[in-house]
Amino acid sequence: MFSAFYFAFVWVVQVFALLALPLLALKAKYKHSLPARFALWRNAFPRERIDFWFHACSLGEVSSLLPLLSFVRDSGRDTNILLTTITKTGYDKALSLQQACGSERLHVSVRYLPFEPLLPLWVGDVRKLLVLEAELWYALFAVAKKRGAETLLLNARISSRSYPKYLRFAWFYAQIFAHIDRILAQSDSDKECLQTLGAQNVVVAGNLKILNLPSSKQLFARPARALVVLASTHNGEESLLFDALRPLYEKATPPFILLVAPRHPERFDSVWELMCAHFVGQKMSRRSAGGAFLESDIVLADSLGELVEFYAIASVVVLCGSFVPVGGHNPLEVAAFSVPLLSGEEIFNQIPLFDLVEGYALIKPHELPEKLANIAALPPTRLRKTPDKEQFFALLK
Repeated sequence: MFSAFYFAFVWVVQVFALLALPLLALKAKYKHSLPARFALWRNAFPRERIDFWFHACSLGEVSSLLPLLSFVRDSGRDTNILLTTITKTGYDKALSLQQACGSERLHVSVRYLPFEPLLPLWVGDVRKLLVLEAELWYALFAVAKKRGAETLLLNARISSRSYPKYLRFAWFYAQIFAHIDRILAQSDSDKECLQTLGAQNVVVAGNLKILNLPSSKQLFARPARALVVLASTHNGEESLLFDALRPLYEKATPPFILLVAPRHPERFDSVWELMCAHFVGQKMSRRSAGGAFLESDIVLADSLGELVEFYAIASVVVLCGSFVPVGGHNPLEVAAFSVPLLSGEEIFNQIPLFDLVEGYALIKPHELPEKLANIAALPPTRLRKTPDKEQFFALLK
């Protein structure tokens, strides 16, 4: 009965979504994903039987799949894998994993996940569905179970900020968890939250992302001056931090190079304009222009896929998405390079990851100049825990 009402509701949503599809699809980041997700345009389910179907929402979650795909590849078995995602950045990353891990015996297909009412028409033959983190879509699990698949939730988490919202709809999440066979949670607190929502067969395995720490290709030489990286900045955040840092750049010789890496590529130009307005008279450059950009005082990192390369040569990383109520970003990539880490206090989405790191400091925007006054005294960040990789790998046998 619940399924009938649910699918009737999402079909109504689907009809209205199709009316808005032509307009939204004009935006570059939706040009391919919306037709694929809402109209199945060039997005058919693979014909062959899928051994492992991984679903992850976006870039970070897709990236964390690399050690699992590598494990399957190195096992030497003939295996068909399907990667589905929702965002364009996640899709592009999945394509890169397809290229990196695909082989004669490991066949990797990449698709956008269709909107829920289309899943009964789309899903084919699959042995295991493995969904990452908080991608709790009722139809995704229900349809996979109906096709005979074993269903698993990996790296599961529920932030303290979102938990009250989950509780208000506990009756709904109980319906979802009824279709999930096993759950690997990031922490004990995640396990407790999941169980209060009706989850069964929950074990704590740690955070999968630690198995996929980045390494540097050494694309850039360390600059002569200290390099401070404002990483993954969001709208409204740059102004706060630029206001705090501007007095330091009114000196004859700025104390360090400031590199600003916005979270979303579509904001590169607007952030550049904001930088020009705040740091009048400073030598500024854009990474995309090439040349010796790290000889400037202020740099806009308007490139993709290079953030960890800047972490590798940074003197300090200021991890953003945390000075405004976004929820923070992944500190593990910074800790992988033992770089001093400063963050805002709004890290509610990343608390389990910050629990794995030691040496960082949570600050307010106005405290940033004081912290950067003596960069050499800032402690490096380090990882303190590792996940149980055998529990993750056992799922793929």
